[in-house]
Amino acid sequence: VIEQLPNIAGSQEERKKYLILFQNNNELRPTGGFLTAYSIVLIEDGKIHPEKSDDIYELDKKFTNRIAIPESLGRYLTTERYWNLRDMNISPDFKQSMDYFFEHYQTIRGEPDDIDGIIAVDTLVLTRLLEVLGPVEVPGYGTFSAQEDARCDCPQVVYALSEIITKPTPYHREDRKGVLGPMMSAILQKTYGAPKQHWPELFAMLWESIEAKSIQMYFFDDQAQLAAENANAAGRLVATKNNDFLAIVDANLGGAKSNLFTESDLKLTVDGPENGYITNQLEITYKNTRKADNCNLEAGQLCLNAPTPTWNRLYLPLGTKLVSAQGFSQEPSEYEELEFHVVDGFFRLDPLGVAKIRVTYQVPYN
Repeated sequence: VIEQLPNIAGSQEERKKYLILFQNNNELRPTGGFLTAYSIVLIEDGKIHPEKSDDIYELDKKFTNRIAIPESLGRYLTTERYWNLRDMNISPDFKQSMDYFFEHYQTIRGEPDDIDGIIAVDTLVLTRLLEVLGPVEVPGYGTFSAQEDARCDCPQVVYALSEIITKPTPYHREDRKGVLGPMMSAILQKTYGAPKQHWPELFAMLWESIEAKSIQMYFFDDQAQLAAENANAAGRLVATKNNDFLAIVDANLGGAKSNLFTESDLKLTVDGPENGYITNQLEITYKNTRKADNCNLEAGQLCLNAPTPTWNRLYLPLGTKLVSAQGFSQEPSEYEELEFHVVDGFFRLDPLGVAKIRVTYQVPYN
């Protein structure tokens, strides 16, 4: 990692160009959030220079390939007939999702073809930066901070960005996500000018964000990618042999930003071993803590909380036997992916509602 950091940061005038993907974790998707916007940045001698930013929907308008939506996604995302770039992060393994995304991104005219890597960040990174740096003034858009906003019991920056970007208006708004570029520049400027006593906090924030997968990295250079994977910064989902394993992967397929108000509780009971298997009983309780917003476009109100259609996948060790599954809207399917046994189901969580998933399964044990 230490060997590769200067190369990744564009040292010795070897400038690097990265595609930054902004994931909204309040609208959960398998790699961490809905791909809401993107930016192209240059890094030279450790300094970041934003080149451009835009809405992911604007990128999709330029994506003219008509690719059939994958059956696993199309089964639940019934509003789409074709596979859009914004929905390509369907694998919980970040590298695999970015392989899909970049393969098709490269076909879009006018987008750079000299990208060195892809870095995804979510709204938690933005909030943590503002906690360390304090409020940031963005010319033309106002002041943004990490202070709690009573209108949503969430950071002010989250609510303010939602108002700017998603609130319906009686007129057509161009460049709804144009705020992201100036905001990035303002935060970078404040970061570079931060007093030295903030540096340990900024470094800790960066490291915690990597550990939490709020920052994920994908490099085309093999050694840089190896460094990212060694630092657990590459968002990989890797099977281990002869071990129990559980990954719960949820995707919000149209419930506004309702994950902002969703709490989950997990209970896993392990029994055995008996006859070469251990028996796991998994119970996940999801609770939406806020009443529904008026999401009627004609009302012109901010829609953050709505019924959440949720695609749920459980990644389990190969050889797993499903005993029973309750709480899904239909019988879950089973298949192998990424060297895991996957239980694939669907449920809906309503505002102020509760949903429970109960799954019993047996894992080979030796």
